Order: sequence, then structure tokens, then C-alpha cells
Amino acid sequence: GSHTVATQLGVFRVVPAAGTATEAPAMLTLAEAPPQLVTGFGPVVGSARSCAQSGAVLVGPGSGSTLHVVMGAPNEPGITAIVRADNVEVGRLVLDAAIADRAFPLPAAASGPVSVGFEVVRAPGAEPGAGVAVERVAIRA
Repeated sequence: GSHTVATQLGVFRVVPAAGTATEAPAMLTLAEAPPQLVTGFGPVVGSARSCAQSGAVLVGPGSGSTLHVVMGAPNEPGITAIVRADNVEVGRLVLDAAIADRAFPLPAAASGPVSVGFEVVRAPGAEPGAGVAVERVAIRA
């Protein structure tokens, strides 16, 4: 299925094309994800893919109301990551080097695929680095 990427408020959002809902799994491992479900991330390094500025992944609705993101900033500890679900901010946290499962409550149970957006915020004047490294994104209890 084809996806279009639209820039909204400077943040990439993956917009699923009609009829592609079944393609987005409830748990997405970025190292194995089909390219049409991921935008704004670099190549696989180890078991993760990094987003230097902003990116998004598309995951299926799953059966829970919690967004789980296995992520960290091994190459750029101290950055702030803003996480959004369908453009609604669900979390903002300072990341250390550890890649860990971080949970964010979703504002509402998803009836279809959810565009999970990532935005990296750095201190003023900081040199851009690798950003946030993400291994898996999942919606579950």
C-alpha cells in the first residue's frame, strides 16, 4: 500500500492510504518494519533505528490503551523526546543512554492505525546528533 507523508506543524505524520489498515501491526519492530510504515528514521544500527529530528511510525490499534515505546538516546543522552499519537502529545521526557520500554497512556482507544510521532528537542546551540533510537513501538495493555 502507498502512504503519503504530510508535514503538519513541522512534524511528519504517516497518513495511511485507503485499505491499508491491516498492514500496520499492533507491535512494530523498527529493524524489520516495512518502509511504508516508517518515515524520518535512519538505517538500522544494532537493533534500533534513530530519528535525528522528527519522524513517525504507523502501528495497528492493538487491544490496549497504552503506547509502549522501546527507546533511548545511546548516542545523544540528555535530549528531550516528544511523543505524539495522531498529533496529540502523550509524553515528553529526557532520555538517557539506556534503551528501555517507556509507557504512555493514550487519550482514547484507537479504532484504526495510529501514527506515532517523535520529535527531538535539543538545548539551544547543541550540535545535532543521532537523536532518539527506537527499537519497538506497540499498543497494548
